[in-house]
Amino acid sequence: MFRYIGGVSCALALIGTILAAPSSVSAEDPVVNADTIAYQLAPKRGLKITAAEPTSINLPDVTFEFNSAQLTPTAKKQLAEVGKALSMSAFKDSKFVIAGHTDAVGTAEYNQQLSKLRAEAAVSFLVREHGMDASRLSATGRGESKLLPQISEDSGANRRVEILNLGTE
Repeated sequence: MFRYIGGVSCALALIGTILAAPSSVSAEDPVVNADTIAYQLAPKRGLKITAAEPTSINLPDVTFEFNSAQLTPTAKKQLAEVGKALSMSAFKDSKFVIAGHTDAVGTAEYNQQLSKLRAEAAVSFLVREHGMDASRLSATGRGESKLLPQISEDSGANRRVEILNLGTE
């Protein structure tokens, strides 16, 4: 027997809580799915997203070969999920920043330029392959300024993309 609170049983509320946070990966498919991306980019607890306080998701599967801005096959698969998420009606008026990152091999200036090219490659893919409105997306390079914690500075995992939801204007 369940106790009813406001017309909704505790059991249903618990099930809703469990289902609200989608799983990010499966054993067969290492990329983050569109529902998880949307969940991470959505406003939390009814808060309004602003450019000063964006929501974001780091996507380690949008990777690049060493010294390259060419998207890997895994990156394209991950960006396909990003395209699905950003096309959801909940985000129809939102603007996004696609931030490219590099490892720490090379000069800071070179890495800054390379990370910008990586972000531009991701934006181009989303516009070309998923019909995203280019005016909703901007590319920025972060270079080696935000290396992933607890891994080697030259690790390929640092060659990645981050998506930031700036909200609506």
